[in-house]
Amino acid sequence: MMLIRILFIVIKRLLVKYNHKGSIFFLTLRVLKERKSSLTISRLLKDKNYSFTDISDMFNFSFPSYFTRYVKKYLGASPSDFRK
Repeated sequence: MMLIRILFIVIKRLLVKYNHKGSIFFLTLRVLKERKSSLTISRLLKDKNYSFTDISDMFNFSFPSYFTRYVKKYLGASPSDFRK
């Protein structure tokens, strides 16, 4: 994971130095990362072996309410509604 961060930093510096488009690149990466997280969260929510707290802890949400807000924003329903 640390290697990926270092790689992103190097790529960002090169893009900023030569194209001045580094911020667009990293915004795109962030959107892709959020989509991947949303897909993974949706799969975990469908699996009833994991509690909502377990899933929020897996994704390092500080509070379960932040997790609930994230799920509502990106999946369009609360975790309990999504699980039904």
